[in-house]
This record gives sequence, C-alpha cells and structure tokens, in this order.
Amino acid sequence: LTRHITLLLQDVERMRGELDGLHGVQTGHVEIATVEGAAVELLPAALKRMRERYPKVTIGVTVQGSQSIPSAVVNGQADLGLAFALPRGGEITQLCVGHFRLGALMTPSHALAGESHVSYAQCCEHGVIQAKSELSVHHLIAPLHKRAAPNKALLHSNSMELARQLARQQLGIAFQTRIGIEADLARGELLHIPLSDQGGIFSDLGVYARKDRDLPVAVQALAHLLGEEIALRERDETPLAPRIS
Repeated sequence: LTRHITLLLQDVERMRGELDGLHGVQTGHVEIATVEGAAVELLPAALKRMRERYPKVTIGVTVQGSQSIPSAVVNGQADLGLAFALPRGGEITQLCVGHFRLGALMTPSHALAGESHVSYAQCCEHGVIQAKSELSVHHLIAPLHKRAAPNKALLHSNSMELARQLARQQLGIAFQTRIGIEADLARGELLHIPLSDQGGIFSDLGVYARKDRDLPVAVQALAHLLGEEIALRERDETPLAPRIS
C-alpha cells in the first residue's frame, strides 16, 4: 500500500509539473539516489546547470551504495539513480551510461607509481583496501582477489572517501574509477593506474529510472544533464597502454 501511494504521488508530481509548464513556469521536485564518487564533482556540475536552467525546481540527494539504489528507484524513494555496475533488466531502465576504467589508487611515492598499468596480484604484494559488498567495485574485484590472495589480511571499507584517505596514508592500494578523484589527480596527490587484468576492467556509471514510468519534465531534464556530464568525463578515458618488455 505504501509503495502504491508513493507511485500515485509521483504521478501527481508529474502532472503538476506539466500543468506549470503550460504556463511557462518549470517547477517540480527531483529526488536522486547517487553513489559517493559521483557526488564529488559530476553531480554538483549537473546540479549547477540544472539550477541555472530551472531555478524553481527543488532537488533532494541521498548518497548510498550502488547495490541499494535500484530498490530506492523502484520503491519511489528516488526518481533517478546514479550508480556503477547495475545489472540490466528487472524493474529499472538505464537512461544513459558511461564506461570508466578501474584502476589502482596510490600516492606518487608508492613503489608501483612508475608503472603504466598493474595487475591485482602486484597490488596485493603491497597491501590492498577492499570495498565492502554494498559497493559495486567489490563485485568487480572479488574474482581477482579470490585468485590472487584468498587468505590475505585486508582493510575493508564501505566508503570510497575513506579508501582514498587510507591510500593517501599508504595503508594500502584502493580501487576505483577516476570519477570522484578528479581534484586529487589534478593536484598530483594520488595516481590512478589502470588494472591490466582481463585486458582492463571497466565499470559502467549509469542513470536509472523505474521502468515504464512517465518521467516529469524536471526529472527528464536532470537525467539529460547527468548524461552530458557522464559523456564529458568518458571522453577523457584513455586506452590501456601495452607493456614494453
């Protein structure tokens, strides 16, 4: 019953926005559930553009792990989900997506800092920080970890920000895409060295909505801006350089 009421309220919000649009005033409210990394630079950039174009639209943001975002979208807690590596199909639909290389995060003084790319096994020799299961990177790394270091003691975290701070303190190597660490890379405080396993591992960052839902104009507008920001960052991705022996 609660879910049914929530979905009805979403439809009311859509109709209100469309009626306001007929009078030339774009209003409405958008709730978005996002992963931590996207909330650092990508989402703020989209929200800034959204405010410039639609100043009367209000926006709510909830930061959570990728694995819990689909239920938030399906249950009506969020209009849009911004998440990494979500499975296709089910009750959500992918509105746009970008492909980002997974890499090892370390300081410029690290022993592996001079490598053009590294394997997960190489990283394990220097200690790694493993993401907990609520984060999508955990499921990308888990098969590599099982083969390389099934019994090795690790640091575990469900926060990408904490993992970055631990890597900064040289307590281990963290793994993620470049999304969310743009400023660290620009300042030269951290390095992002692509993983060479399987010819390179990518994580998809996508924008999601509930399948078959008629999205309000404000929700469509934000989804479009998020898609543009994702595409802009995807263009900066570079192919994995071959190892020179």
